[in-house]
Amino acid sequence: MFTYGGKPVAVSKVDDRTVKFTLPQVSAAFTGTLVQIYPIPQHVFANEADLEKSTKNDAPVGSGPFKFKEYRAGQYYALTRFDDYWNGKAKLDAVTYRFAKDSNSANLAAAKRRDQPENGRSAGCVAPEEHRQV
Repeated sequence: MFTYGGKPVAVSKVDDRTVKFTLPQVSAAFTGTLVQIYPIPQHVFANEADLEKSTKNDAPVGSGPFKFKEYRAGQYYALTRFDDYWNGKAKLDAVTYRFAKDSNSANLAAAKRRDQPENGRSAGCVAPEEHRQV
């Protein structure tokens, strides 16, 4: 059950892309709390007694333009393009987020990758002027 201010919130489906929240009291701050809500697919988690301890969390489900591929603890997690994304295909085939112990390690790794092109293109950080193309 979803609560706000310790009281239940009524949640109903309006259509395939709209959810209605009926609060127990008026709140201008409520929309700010929506970023803390993580919808999960009922068909995946309906029979799980403890959502936090579920092994189904080992293969996360999302709603964005990329889907989970692989996670290596302390090293990286990798995503691949989700071709059926509702807002069109992403321009990248895949994204890998690498973990760094500190900012110096991150900067050194980024500098190293900039000097080692993959497929004729730098695999380092995206230049600010190129971010819209990605």
